[in-house]
Amino acid sequence: SDPLAYQTAALTYKKLGESGLSREYRERAQRFMEQNPYYHYHLAVVALGEDDNQTAYEEIREAVRSRVRDPRFFFVLAVVFERLGDQKRAETSLAAVMELTDSAAQQERYRNKFVRLKEQRG
Repeated sequence: SDPLAYQTAALTYKKLGESGLSREYRERAQRFMEQNPYYHYHLAVVALGEDDNQTAYEEIREAVRSRVRDPRFFFVLAVVFERLGDQKRAETSLAAVMELTDSAAQQERYRNKFVRLKEQRG
């Protein structure tokens, strides 16, 4: 159940001319990755970098739905809501970041980063 092993198998089968097996292992790797909330988090961050706010929202929503309580997920969600002009939901998401973050110093870093990102777009 390792996506890297599946991808390696897909490449190996492709080199051996076994396109059917190659496709099967590529699909297994993709299904495995789609179940990983950090994969969706990564896609959301990439989409934000490309100013694709709708895709970023869809991807980070998948990460949040996983029920993994990672403050980074909620921080990206706050940034997405801010970019989409939904300040209330951005503040709610940022509050979740603060709740999930243990140290005051880390909370301050998240707040400052959020403000800087807002100012850059502003």
